[in-house]
Amino acid sequence: MKKVMSVYAQNLAYYNEGEIIGGWLDLPTTKEEIDDYLSEVVRIDEEHEEYEIADIDDCPFEYEIIQWADLHKLNNLAIIYSSLDEKELEMVNAYCENIESNLGIDEIINICLQTDRIPYYEYDSQFNGYGSNEEKMGLTIANETGLLDTLQKLGVQDYFDFERYGEEFGFDYQLLDNGYLEYTDLDKKLYSKEEIEEIANNILIKDKYDKKEKVILEKIADVKERFRKLTQNNRQLIQHFKGDTRFTNVMVAGTILAGIELRNLQRENKNLEGELERSPFSSEMEELIDEYAKLEKELEEIENDYEMERD
Repeated sequence: MKKVMSVYAQNLAYYNEGEIIGGWLDLPTTKEEIDDYLSEVVRIDEEHEEYEIADIDDCPFEYEIIQWADLHKLNNLAIIYSSLDEKELEMVNAYCENIESNLGIDEIINICLQTDRIPYYEYDSQFNGYGSNEEKMGLTIANETGLLDTLQKLGVQDYFDFERYGEEFGFDYQLLDNGYLEYTDLDKKLYSKEEIEEIANNILIKDKYDKKEKVILEKIADVKERFRKLTQNNRQLIQHFKGDTRFTNVMVAGTILAGIELRNLQRENKNLEGELERSPFSSEMEELIDEYAKLEKELEEIENDYEMERD
């Protein structure tokens, strides 16, 4: 997950006693890291249990929203906010800045979770390189209504003020960098605190397993490439497989090797006639085949663990 903000929490009880106790924390993070941070850095205990977010850095939200926030609730916001893509972030930020005001953390989270209900429309992609948002809006509407085509046929396109034309729509829409937003009202209590907690936890779980999966996938890609380079110009293999180059794929090679082992086992048990087959692959190649099989199994275990933890 990408960092959303940094916060500096300080212990209010110690502050009132003349001592500044606190430190910086990047959000989002895990519940366990927040608990450790509050206990070890902010030194929250039974006699010193109140804290304040005394400072923020790189925060997309107003300080007034953050100052007295519960860190776990604020972390849920950071988790859900970090899961949004660029388009969704623009929608949420524009909605919070221009359509709603005096929002609390739970309300902002509810907006983040309803990006599919925000009436947001992208400008026509062919006008992305143009200047102001008003001009892009004017060109987009002119293109959609057929006005642009008419102006081009008449040869007066260059004399038409698309920017001023687009300004007229600013009364009904909020014009943004990549699109425009229609003024609307969202249910800012649609998701309960319990549902928000569950959603944030599932995002954290997915992020944890995505990172594990990424490591394994990178290792698998490395094994595939090493095996391909090792086998692609091997004359013995090319001759053995009669020009069929699929053997350079480590997964295919594993299937070939498994088939040889199975047939040899059947011959040893007198269930199949013929002589025992020898592997066409070198010991180095077989080590890569084994490594690939282990990584695939590890990847499957990660996916199973993710499903179990999510449920």
